[in-house]
Amino acid sequence: EAHFNGTAFELKGFAKTDSDAAILGNQLKAATQLFTSVDIQGTSSEGGITGYPVVVTMSVTLNKVGSQ
Repeated sequence: EAHFNGTAFELKGFAKTDSDAAILGNQLKAATQLFTSVDIQGTSSEGGITGYPVVVTMSVTLNKVGSQ
């Protein structure tokens, strides 16, 4: 419930390339029923997983209506 009050929180995802990281961010931004905002904070090549070496750190705000 804490994140449904309009407070942004950190979300990490994984991508194959920096370009794919940007695509991921845009796809999440388009999911307006789930998120009111999605901002990529940065990418890193440290800490990735097999096949997806780029870690994408985002600041997201959930859409309370979409989560109900």
